[in-house]
Amino acid sequence: MINSKFILAADIGGTHITSAVVSTADWSIIPATEARHSVASAEDAKSIFQDWKTALSSSLSQFKNSEPKGQISSLGIAMPGPFDYSKGISYMQGQGKYDSLYGIAILERLQEALNLPGLTIHFINDAAAFLQGEIFTQQLNHTDRVLGITLGTGLGSASWQRGQKAQDAALWDSPYKGGIFEEYLTTRWFTSTFEKQTGIRCSGLKEILQEQHAHPYLPELLENYSLHLTDFLAFFAAREQCTRFVIGGNIGKIIPQLIKANEKAFSPYQLYSSQLAEKAAIIGASTIFEESFDR
Repeated sequence: MINSKFILAADIGGTHITSAVVSTADWSIIPATEARHSVASAEDAKSIFQDWKTALSSSLSQFKNSEPKGQISSLGIAMPGPFDYSKGISYMQGQGKYDSLYGIAILERLQEALNLPGLTIHFINDAAAFLQGEIFTQQLNHTDRVLGITLGTGLGSASWQRGQKAQDAALWDSPYKGGIFEEYLTTRWFTSTFEKQTGIRCSGLKEILQEQHAHPYLPELLENYSLHLTDFLAFFAAREQCTRFVIGGNIGKIIPQLIKANEKAFSPYQLYSSQLAEKAAIIGASTIFEESFDR
């Protein structure tokens, strides 16, 4: 069980960090403590830790100046994988993010950066943290089983059973089309495929949808992605014997468009869009200090 009534928690993605202080009385975020900062995840380790520190320090500072008052002795962090969550060591490489952190003991570096040597830091897979937070927010905890997927700079997957915490399913590198699923389900697939087919280079999916919304290739791009996604849903559903999914991440925001592009393929599944975005992962990250979390 946790000893503190308040926990500092963060969701670290490929391009950002979002942090806040969570009250364990009702597992809610204290609004004044929310902080978001961009992360140059392709840069050196020092730059990355500085970006993380900026957000975390802001949350701590705002907490000291807000109500209610309390002490922070724990930090829960939702991180993408591959990552050793028990030891706090990153093994991400060749994914376009955090290569410079490979093999580094992140726990000690964070304690030094925040100047809080007594701070207890635990890590959780970002997809598992996301699913944990969304289940209770959307009141899906009355069901027996729910699966979660995060779609963005990487592919995250998690499973949840009633009475248990969400667990990382780690399906990002499952074989698919001569490669792995992640190669076909991330932002990189959208940008590289769009450039290959049109000759137009875009920085991300948002730019494609906003600046190229009238391009004749866009419907085909969305339809092809929807086929990859439904292939993954079928694979995940068969593995876990569950057809109920919560989908988040930046690509998860366009689920209605993807369903419209291929309604029949999505029909076997119950899909729930994220309601909290990064906040779900923050709440989920804060719960890792609880021995049980069955509400």
